[in-house]
Amino acid sequence: MKQIFVQALGFAPIELAGIVPGFKGNPTLLFKTKAPFNIDEKFKGKSNFSFIRRIETEDGRINQTYDCSIRGVRVEGSTAHQRYTWVKVEGAEYQVEPETIRKWLLNYGTLMTELTEDKLDFDVSSDEEELYEGAELRTGIYSIQMEIKSPIPQFLPVDGKRIKIYHKGIKKWCTNCFKATHLRAACKSQRVEWLEYVDRFMVNNDLDNSYYGKWLERVDDWRLKNAGKHEQHIQDQQIALAERERRSEENRNIAKRIIDEQNQKETAAANRSEERDESKQPTDDVGGVRGDENESEETERRAEGVGERGNESEKGGGNEKSVAKAIEEMTFEEFKEIKRGRGRPTKDEKNKKKNSQPK
Repeated sequence: MKQIFVQALGFAPIELAGIVPGFKGNPTLLFKTKAPFNIDEKFKGKSNFSFIRRIETEDGRINQTYDCSIRGVRVEGSTAHQRYTWVKVEGAEYQVEPETIRKWLLNYGTLMTELTEDKLDFDVSSDEEELYEGAELRTGIYSIQMEIKSPIPQFLPVDGKRIKIYHKGIKKWCTNCFKATHLRAACKSQRVEWLEYVDRFMVNNDLDNSYYGKWLERVDDWRLKNAGKHEQHIQDQQIALAERERRSEENRNIAKRIIDEQNQKETAAANRSEERDESKQPTDDVGGVRGDENESEETERRAEGVGERGNESEKGGGNEKSVAKAIEEMTFEEFKEIKRGRGRPTKDEKNKKKNSQPK
C-alpha cells in the first residue's frame, strides 16, 4: 500500500478501502477506494510506471525496481488497442478444452490473443523444489483479449460446466434469478434453478447441441418434470422476437421517413433554384432592369421582413431560429403566396415605379 497506492499512484492512505491480491499471469493488486473517481483522468500518463523498493538485508540496503501497469486506462495515441477487452473465464477446470471456450466466445466477438490459463507456483522449500519440479497448479481460470461485438452473458452452460464471465463493463447478473436488471441483494423474485436457467438459455440462443455437452441430457430430464416452465420459456421467446421485429419495423419506417423528407427538401431546393434562374431578365440599353430581374433579391428582402415581423409578433415566447428555419423550408410557391397576402406589388407596379425614377 505504501509503495504503490500512496507513493507511486499519489493517493492518501485514508482513501483506501481495501486490497485484493491476485495472479493473472503476473502478480496483481486490486485497490478499492472509498470514493469513485475517473480512472483516465487520475492515471493520465501513468498507465505504465515503475517504482523502486528499498530492502534492508544483513549486507545492507538494496534497491529493487518494479515495472507496473494499470489495467483499463485509455492511452492517448493508441485508439486501436482501446477497442479490445480482457475477458476472464472462471469455472473451466477439468474436462473443458480451451478450444471449446474459444468456440463459445466467438459467438460474442473477435478473439485477439491466445487463450491462456492462469497458473500458480508451488510454495515449497528449497529442499522440495526438485521433487515438484515441472509441476503446475492449474486454476481453471482463463484470460483472453477480445473485441466484444455483442454482450456476453455472465453465466454460460459450457459443455456440462457452469462458467462465469468477467470483463470491464459487464452487466452483473443476479445469482438468484439469473437476470441482469439487479443483483441478488435486491432480488424479489423466486429462486431459479440452474437447469431452468440452462433451458431458458437454450430456447433464447440459436446454438447447436454440440455447445452444451452433458447439459443436454440433464435438461431433457428437467423438461419432463417441468413442461409448463419449458412452454413458458418458448412463449416468452416468441413474444420477445415479435417485439424485436416490431421495433425493427419502426426503425425502418423512421429511416424511410427521414430519407423521404430529405429528398423532398432537396427537390424543393432545386425547384427554388430553377425558379430564381427563370425569373432573371436581360438588362436594357441604359442599364435599367426590365421585368422581374430582381425578383430573387426581392424575395430574400421580403423573407427577411417576414422573419423580423414574425419575431416582433412572438416576443412573448417566440423563437427567431424557429421562424428562420420555417422560412428556409418554405417552397417558392409558399413564398409567392405570403408575398401576395402581405401586399406584394405586381409587375406593372414595379415597372411603373422603376420608370418614374430619374435616369
